[in-house]
Amino acid sequence: MAPVLALRDLTVRFTTQDGTFDAVRGVDLEVGAGETLAVVGESGSGKSQTFLAALGLLARNGRAEGAATLNGRDMIGLSRQALDQIRGHEIAFIFQDPMTALNPSLTIARQLTEVLERHHKLDHREARARSIALLKEVGLPDAEERIDNYPHQLSGGMRQRVMIAMALLCEPKVLIADEPTTALDVTLQAQILRLFGELRQSSGAAIVLITHDLGVVATLADQVAVMYAGRVVEKQGVIDLFETPRHPYTRALLDSTPRPDAAGEELRPIGGSPPNLQRMPRGCAFHPRCPVAVDLCRREVPSFETEGAVGSACFRDGHPSRPPVEEAA
Repeated sequence: MAPVLALRDLTVRFTTQDGTFDAVRGVDLEVGAGETLAVVGESGSGKSQTFLAALGLLARNGRAEGAATLNGRDMIGLSRQALDQIRGHEIAFIFQDPMTALNPSLTIARQLTEVLERHHKLDHREARARSIALLKEVGLPDAEERIDNYPHQLSGGMRQRVMIAMALLCEPKVLIADEPTTALDVTLQAQILRLFGELRQSSGAAIVLITHDLGVVATLADQVAVMYAGRVVEKQGVIDLFETPRHPYTRALLDSTPRPDAAGEELRPIGGSPPNLQRMPRGCAFHPRCPVAVDLCRREVPSFETEGAVGSACFRDGHPSRPPVEEAA
């Protein structure tokens, strides 16, 4: 079955006063109907920029190359008018910071009903009723009154719920959620994740979760892509990734995350910091922080090797096509 959303050799390049650099480099990802793909990695790894590029939402100094196809139609290079017919209807994005994503000069009612009036041709009364119902589903208290508020009159958690409701209004075929539960308490997190699961089951939507939270990954994801320094370094099914991570960075992420089945074990933080994308180290980008790096890692960039749906970009992974490596230094 063809994927609903497929990224092929996607590169995102920014031009600044200090020169041009690649924030995303050659990303290949896909997600099918009824599937959930989780994209994980530290801040600055390129997770959000990858999907903002696919939707034509990069900053003015950004440029995307490669392909981002939605049901076979490449969105890279489409006009704003063409993208407006797609965004919010066929594909929706839940932004990480709702305060900057919501229009401060419009009420919540107007921002929600506009989506339904534009894409589903509902009249104002129908659109308002549908909006209130969905605000209740995502846990917004006093939805009938709150819908007439402006964004600044709501708390951060309330604004996040409004963003989630806005994304779900048209039951999109692809839902991209950027840290969707960050500002929510544990109970509401579970409620929102259940909503995503129901959307996936009822409509066959494909879901992309951009997250730091490996607990969210374990709850909802089918496949996981791990990004580091603008590049995908590992792809696996969610169970296999937790049980047998292949890339040292993935293992480091798991070792630094509290797990209920590892009570009493000491957490091991990842040493060092992610690289400056404008001054990338030679060789593998992770080698300055990697406990198993060898000389080859410091000289050459490992290719992304796949075995079926599984892949990693590491000389130490043991893939048969890789050259032999020296012992770890």
